[in-house]
Amino acid sequence: MPLPLGRKYDIIYADPPWKYVWSGSHSREPGRRWFRAMSVPYASMSERELKALPVAELSKPDSLLFMWSTSQHLGQAVRVMESWGWRYKAVFQNWIKTTSTGKDASMPGYYSKSQSEFLLVGVRGRPSKLLPRGCTRPRQLLRAARSRHSTKPREAMETIERCFLGTDRIELFARSRRDGWDAWGDQLPE
Repeated sequence: MPLPLGRKYDIIYADPPWKYVWSGSHSREPGRRWFRAMSVPYASMSERELKALPVAELSKPDSLLFMWSTSQHLGQAVRVMESWGWRYKAVFQNWIKTTSTGKDASMPGYYSKSQSEFLLVGVRGRPSKLLPRGCTRPRQLLRAARSRHSTKPREAMETIERCFLGTDRIELFARSRRDGWDAWGDQLPE
């Protein structure tokens, strides 16, 4: 599905469908390792496929890119962000996943238990003029309950809306629609 290239945006928010590959420690052949891909309920994309998307064509000259990444994909996220035309600046928010009861959630990870995801921010041009006067910088730590697989906390988008009033915004790889945002993704309801 091609990107909707007819409009330009100040804010691009992306939750790329990262391809997960986990290595195992056993193999049927001595001295060889086997690899398996993690099963996800959506079509995933390789770094090369993500880099090939013409995301820069969606942006105004002065814009921000907010991109989600797991710890396993941080290096890829920065490379993809840069290939799209944005300079990585910081972790905008670090989502600490909790259960519905408020306890820390814990997911299997490769080197350690996975309990957080990162919303990175990249800049293109001079986007400082997008920040309205009087906006208090948001807290980097976001504690929020996780829900179904890969669904991000609504508080992240609410923070962007609060800090960047009156901006044109699009969500890439969206699974639902949100007022005030355009959306693109193969899992959007018709």
